[in-house]
Amino acid sequence: QGLLMLKSFRFDAEAEEWSGGTIYDSRSGKTYDAYMRFEGENKDILKLTGYVMGIRQFGKTTTWSRVK
Repeated sequence: QGLLMLKSFRFDAEAEEWSGGTIYDSRSGKTYDAYMRFEGENKDILKLTGYVMGIRQFGKTTTWSRVK
């Protein structure tokens, strides 16, 4: 069985991001609010930010790069 790590994201065209979702941290066993967006010249970099208590400024961002 797979582990569901990302859940309930919706695309916000105005903000150009997916928001309203959650991310599960399997190491801590906790679930965090999250948002994500593509960046870069070819939109080949995904920045995923998890945060607590609805405060984005206190979040942690991970960056993923598309393999070519």
